[in-house]
Amino acid sequence: MVSQQKVREESMPTTLDSRVTKAVNTIFSNYGHLLQDEEVRDRFYMQELDGASSGDDDSQKWLQGLDVDQSRYENALDNDDPRPEIIQQYLVMWQMFLGKDPHERSHLRRAVMDELMKEYPLNDR
Repeated sequence: MVSQQKVREESMPTTLDSRVTKAVNTIFSNYGHLLQDEEVRDRFYMQELDGASSGDDDSQKWLQGLDVDQSRYENALDNDDPRPEIIQQYLVMWQMFLGKDPHERSHLRRAVMDELMKEYPLNDR
């Protein structure tokens, strides 16, 4: 089993990209109240993992490194709860301004998730 910290170290540059820092700060400022709710946070994380499961090779490696059972995140994007969707929509809008390189956008989104998970770790349910 690979620890979350090990995955973070391998997937992130040594200096956190300022775009990631800005996105994380915006999420904490505007949506922190949602992340403090364990149910919302878990649904949001599972939606991100569900998306990563069909993403590029690096996203799938990142997902494997988190060591979360597939049954937890499978079809999480089908959840109708609007609360995690608020954070998802922010990330989608943020990614629209990152340029055209899908690999870079994916890498930066994983970096945002890693930073969020430092503050609010994944549950081991």
